Parts: sequence; C-alpha cells; structure tokens
Amino acid sequence: MSETTSRPCEVCGNPIENLRQRTVPDTRLCEEHGKQVNEFIYVREERVVRGKESSLKGTGIEITQRKSRNVAAIEKLRETYRDSRPI
Repeated sequence: MSETTSRPCEVCGNPIENLRQRTVPDTRLCEEHGKQVNEFIYVREERVVRGKESSLKGTGIEITQRKSRNVAAIEKLRETYRDSRPI
C-alpha cells in the first residue's frame, strides 16, 4: 500500500491523517475538524428519461448525485478556530 503525502488542514494547518486521506481522498480537513462540520454537500438530481418511440422501453428516471464542498460551513469553522486561539 502506498503512503499518502500529508497535506495541511484548511482550518488549523496540522497535517491531515493518512487514514483520513485514504478514506476521503478529497478532504481538506483533519479528523478533528472533519467531525465538527459536514465538509461535503450531496445533491441528488432526478431526470426523466424517455425511451425511443419505436422502443418497448418506457419512461424512466435517471438519478445522479453530485458532491460539492460546503464552503460556507468550512469558512465559519475557520473563523471560529481563529477567534478561539490565544494571541
């Protein structure tokens, strides 16, 4: 198994744990901060698909899911972390 190169957490700057990087490859948060916020938002999209007129297939529904980063929640977590640090 190859070793994952550690990258820093967007909130605290500490290295993201290798296990977390392998489990959630596109994460930008360490385990501690990943538990505090939903890093990703999943959107389910449904689309009606019609078969060809000459086909015996009827109408169906195509379901897709897309994932996007929860930027607002991560920014709020970053601000909270920054405000809680001693000067």
